Amino acid sequence: GGNTSGDKVEKFRQMITASIRAYQYGFDTTQARQDIVLDYINSIPLSAVPGFGEVHGFSDGLRAWFGKDPARVNELLMMDDKDLDEATLREKAIAYRETLSIVMAVKQPTTYFRRKPELLEKRIDVFLPLLAEQGIITPRLRDAALQERVTYADHAQIRERYKVKPDPQKAISSMQIDMMNMLGINSLYELERYDIKAKTTLDVAVDRAISKKLYDVKDPEIAAQYGLTGYRLVGSNLTDDVVYTFTMYERLPNGQNVLRVQADNMKGQFNLNEDSKLELGSTAKLRTMVSYLEAISELHARFSKMSTAERETIAVNKDDNLTRFVISYLNNDANDKSLNAILEAVLDRTYSATPREFWTGGGLHTPHNFDNKYNGANVSVKTALHKSLNLPFVRIMQDIVYYTIYQKKQVDTEVFTNPDSETRRAYLEKFASFEGKTYLWRGWEKLEDRSQAGLLKSLADDAGRSP
Repeated sequence: GGNTSGDKVEKFRQMITASIRAYQYGFDTTQARQDIVLDYINSIPLSAVPGFGEVHGFSDGLRAWFGKDPARVNELLMMDDKDLDEATLREKAIAYRETLSIVMAVKQPTTYFRRKPELLEKRIDVFLPLLAEQGIITPRLRDAALQERVTYADHAQIRERYKVKPDPQKAISSMQIDMMNMLGINSLYELERYDIKAKTTLDVAVDRAISKKLYDVKDPEIAAQYGLTGYRLVGSNLTDDVVYTFTMYERLPNGQNVLRVQADNMKGQFNLNEDSKLELGSTAKLRTMVSYLEAISELHARFSKMSTAERETIAVNKDDNLTRFVISYLNNDANDKSLNAILEAVLDRTYSATPREFWTGGGLHTPHNFDNKYNGANVSVKTALHKSLNLPFVRIMQDIVYYTIYQKKQVDTEVFTNPDSETRRAYLEKFASFEGKTYLWRGWEKLEDRSQAGLLKSLADDAGRSP
């Protein structure tokens, strides 16, 4: 027959395991059976309440549906009825009806709690006399409970009472998103159904402290203390509108980079560091500088082991300025050949700060310097970074691109310069075939369902008009 737990052998294994577990306290299984019942009543699903979320178990049920404190309800239920005054007895009777409501709504919690609560009240009225007949409750409690009706909590009050306070630290949500991606899960709702333990490389204490600092600078006075407001900086009336992000990695002794801090001060759970696409502005200069120094380090590692004669035989493309500089530097006997020395030297290389047009992936672009007084000047890399000059960094990026093309791509350089290169021809044919198929398919999808008259009309509509 069919089953939901794999094959029959697996089902048998589960039954044996459950049976043996019942004897974990010895031959008397009373405690084990009580544990099973306790686990069940603390995990029964009881629909969901707006502002509270999914409701599971007695405690959540009392809080979410009736706005009651489980500890107080438990205290009332343990009281002896004969010692209670009328007010306390009435309070206990209401608490008892609420607990019965939870028990009797298990099969259809949404129906009983949200759609037809009157049906639940009728069920309780039927069972109360039976419970008294069996000696489970006293006649006094029965009579008091039959006179009462439960009052459901106001959803707005529950939402306000259990509203989650904004947490400036987004480490938890970041981990959840990472786990969703790793497990191929599409929602947090699905993820919360997994019993998972995860470890993170984040330094939680440091991450929390930095998150708080970033939120603090929304206050104009605190922002002023950090020197963030003033001329050509943030206006004191705009500090709440500025969003800051911070990411920090640590290099471990084994060379691995691990994430330690990932914080921002944007309200809500959106993670700017991971989920946003930003125009970096001048912060891109730092990334460019890293790439620039990495390129020099790689070239130094490759060429420093060669002799001068070997380096002189290397053909360098006319556009590959970084490779040419490293070879020239290493071939000069007067220079210190260490890595630190050459890195210092490349920081003293000069670039023009003169504006001009550059072809980029986005077309023709004419960048400018923020401070025009440097237009026409040749400045060192150090000065360009210190003054945040745009044009020198555009040219540095251009050098990095040429270095990448000629030194890191496994491509015959003739493909870029020789129109008769067989490799160039093969590449262009492959690109033309791919592009042609793409546009043909787009045209087919656009026109496949049209009649001959419709095709002619489409061609006429797309044609440019001329006198």
